[in-house]
Amino acid sequence: MYRTIINSLNTYNRSDKLPVSDITLKYLQSYEKWLFTKKDSNDEDDSLTPSGVNLYMRTFKALFNKMTEALNDEERGEIVIPFNPFKKYKLPQIPVTEKRALTIEQIRAIRDVKLTLKRDIMARDVFMLSFYLAGMNTVDMYYLEDYTDGRITYCREKTKDARQDKALISIKVEPEAEEIIKRYRGKERVFYFSETYYIAHELNKWVNYALKRIGKMEEVNIPGLTFYSARHSFATIARNECGISKYDIHKALNHSDPTMRVTDIYIKKDWSVIDNVVKKVLDRIK
Repeated sequence: MYRTIINSLNTYNRSDKLPVSDITLKYLQSYEKWLFTKKDSNDEDDSLTPSGVNLYMRTFKALFNKMTEALNDEERGEIVIPFNPFKKYKLPQIPVTEKRALTIEQIRAIRDVKLTLKRDIMARDVFMLSFYLAGMNTVDMYYLEDYTDGRITYCREKTKDARQDKALISIKVEPEAEEIIKRYRGKERVFYFSETYYIAHELNKWVNYALKRIGKMEEVNIPGLTFYSARHSFATIARNECGISKYDIHKALNHSDPTMRVTDIYIKKDWSVIDNVVKKVLDRIK
């Protein structure tokens, strides 16, 4: 994210240099406005959501704080950066998370829509792959290295550093997912995404960019379609359409349960529980 922020600032400033003295409250407000309204090189909408802008500005603030900590020596009275514009800056509010689950019919529409642009096809494939793999995130696809004996095994990037089990999960690859995996095999990792995109965030960005366009298609008609709807939809269909217990869905999504932390130490992981959840959901949308 630090690299993403630096690249974004370079684009905004039209320069790879930014004097610290220029980072004022007015500058932060102007940069924030640009993030909300920016367009790409083809003059198409490339703006961020309130959540995205909040993440960018929080990361910018963290980067500024690290710079201040590295350059200022308060014990010796050597203060290189004597101000902090973020003290008066207010982060944009993140809206309450909306339910992004899709119906079975909508999932089928995304799966079956005829696409011609290579980027759109890849975005649809990544979306469906997430659905087929119990809501796997793009960052985990980006770094995935273990695909053996018909199973993918990985530690979820989002929570691996906060859990004793490193958020380890293993999922059986059903034929629907295997077909997509074959199309995007990489040389060093399971997928070639890390060979095409500099960082995982870029993969997620371009997938969402294409999904937004796919959602506007008459055959799909899902305004504001985003990648994360795959994960929400998998969980909702598993519960509401397949009658799977919340506990099993919880396991399939690779969530941790603080109330079960001690108990989990004594229970050997049974990946078949997750495999059964995935199989039932995929059978339901055929």
